[in-house]
Amino acid sequence: MKICALVFILLAVTANCFSQMVKWSSLQPGQYKTGFKVIAIKDEQQQPFLISIWYPAEREGAPMTLKDYVETGFMNGSNDKQMLRSEFKNTLELPFLFGIKKLPDADYGKVLNTPVQATFNAGLLQNKWPLIISDTEPVSLCITNEWLAGNGYIVAVPSANSPPPADDKVLYKGPTDALEFTLMYMLKQSFIDTTNISALGFGGGAMASFFLAMRTNRIRSFVNIEGGIFQPESKTTLSGDYHPEKFATPLLHIVNPPIINGENKQEFAAIHNAPKFRVTILSPAIRHHDFTIYGRIVNAVLTQRGEDAELATTAFGEVNKMALQFFKYRTIDTSLAEPGMFKLEKF
Repeated sequence: MKICALVFILLAVTANCFSQMVKWSSLQPGQYKTGFKVIAIKDEQQQPFLISIWYPAEREGAPMTLKDYVETGFMNGSNDKQMLRSEFKNTLELPFLFGIKKLPDADYGKVLNTPVQATFNAGLLQNKWPLIISDTEPVSLCITNEWLAGNGYIVAVPSANSPPPADDKVLYKGPTDALEFTLMYMLKQSFIDTTNISALGFGGGAMASFFLAMRTNRIRSFVNIEGGIFQPESKTTLSGDYHPEKFATPLLHIVNPPIINGENKQEFAAIHNAPKFRVTILSPAIRHHDFTIYGRIVNAVLTQRGEDAELATTAFGEVNKMALQFFKYRTIDTSLAEPGMFKLEKF
């Protein structure tokens, strides 16, 4: 009887954890288990440099919660875990995100302790995997990164102590250098398909991928989600890396109407040596951070997204599906752009 009771308890706990994991999104898990690890190395200046990687796993490692992602990376030159947790909470409470004025400690503890799909230091499934590099905080797109790894990709995200830019000409030099260093490191790994490299950008983090695609022809596709790469406010054309004639990477540009309306049409037209696909997010109810962990937390964990919860979850899933198809085929099936939610254009 005691054994039966114990088995019942374990099954109940497992089912509860699983339900917590899958509620992050409506996406169906990929065919592979997902592993996560952090590679600690030194950069060319012998400064600490971290590369977070998500990958298809042969076997599971240690269970993880969101806190493991939050505590990865650097903040003000430090990777102090308490500082990282505090800063993440401060960001979650920013009024322009979702209007959370003050998150009670108990609720924040619930957020941090929510299980995620990946397991820590899981055994890598041996193969030559396509690579996606991305300039984001390790936690920002972690749900997307897990899903991409489950569908057969390695996702690599750098964390570096970049010095503050001296002027607008080097505004994005630090992040672009870090992304390029990550690319060069990952290309040396035996498990990477060096002929199949892509880049993923979100918001301001899209700039490094954009410029790196002008530095190298290694990048075969670039997905930009909500990044203002063509907006004058981004000061794109001031960068020393701005050479639009060298950009020959198929681009999937997923943005909302205010971003499109604020874009410089000449800058958009200057990228003409590769196919461009633009997906316009039509619903004004979809917010910028519905595609990051902050939106997933507010929606799936805190359940404070209100009547727009289902719409936001659907949009998150559909954007991820479009990104995956673009990484695979460097084109987009129009059937993926759900009518009424997205508008798809090819240039």
